[in-house]
Amino acid sequence: MKVIARSYLSPTLVLLAMDWPDGADRKDFLGFAIRRTPPFRSGDAPVTIDGKKWNWLPNRLGFDGPAPDGHDLPTERAPIQKFMWWDARIDEDQPGSKFTYVIAPVVGKPDQFGLVDADSASIDVELPLHVVDGIGSYFNRAVVSSQAFAKKVEQLRKASGGKLSDEDI
Repeated sequence: MKVIARSYLSPTLVLLAMDWPDGADRKDFLGFAIRRTPPFRSGDAPVTIDGKKWNWLPNRLGFDGPAPDGHDLPTERAPIQKFMWWDARIDEDQPGSKFTYVIAPVVGKPDQFGLVDADSASIDVELPLHVVDGIGSYFNRAVVSSQAFAKKVEQLRKASGGKLSDEDI
């Protein structure tokens, strides 16, 4: 059976909820790999699949723990082990943009696995504008911002040998 997917939209975030009913009967179901087109403007270089440029949504946790140096891992190598995931790599000037997500189940063992492309689901979304019919919609990205800030501070700390000045912060 195919993946069941639904999206929940804001002008700058897409929350994806997904399920793979066949996964309940499989002991080798590891999670989901998710790719998006058009690709991100920054970050990992896009891949080309079926003549379209895609990026894999990132995951910070792989089967061997966090990625080295705090880098993100593509979900084709570090599948999402939850039934919800959000795409926060949407730039502020992209409300109203259209994206396609392909969500594929991942099966196997942590050291050898693959995608079940036959059961993947494709979902098209169009981001809402911030203001529609005079009503504004703004999503609080404070959590994402604080995580990004913490990552930057850690990079500065490493670069300075553990000694941060007031100017660094």
